[in-house]
Amino acid sequence: MEIVFGILLGICMIHDLKTQKIPAVWIWLCIIVMAVYRGYLIIGSRSSVYEIIYSIIPGLAMVLLSHVSKQIGNGDGMLIVACGFFLGWRKLLAVLMLAFLLTALFAIGYVLIKRRVENVKIPFIPFLFVAIGVVFIGAGL
Repeated sequence: MEIVFGILLGICMIHDLKTQKIPAVWIWLCIIVMAVYRGYLIIGSRSSVYEIIYSIIPGLAMVLLSHVSKQIGNGDGMLIVACGFFLGWRKLLAVLMLAFLLTALFAIGYVLIKRRVENVKIPFIPFLFVAIGVVFIGAGL
């Protein structure tokens, strides 16, 4: 399942890098596939409904923030919901902290090198993708 999720997230990452827009079909495919996977874990008693609720709260908060601030893409929040289904809330929090840190470091480096900060949009999904890889490698899959 890790490979399937990696491929789906990789496709979303490429769209985010190229156009800074992720087609809804890929976002919904990620969410549906990962929700089915989480449902399978519930049936196998390796997960609970409460864990699902905890796992999607950060993504839903990002979706709400995207509507309020207009600085964060709606697709970013929706993909974080999919990540929550896949990772569970504990790993998701570790991934998000690392992804935000990587994004901040990139932004600082960008400002120091380019010496400008006017209306620069940084795609978030590549940092999310890298953070998931690091957490998986660190956790030993």
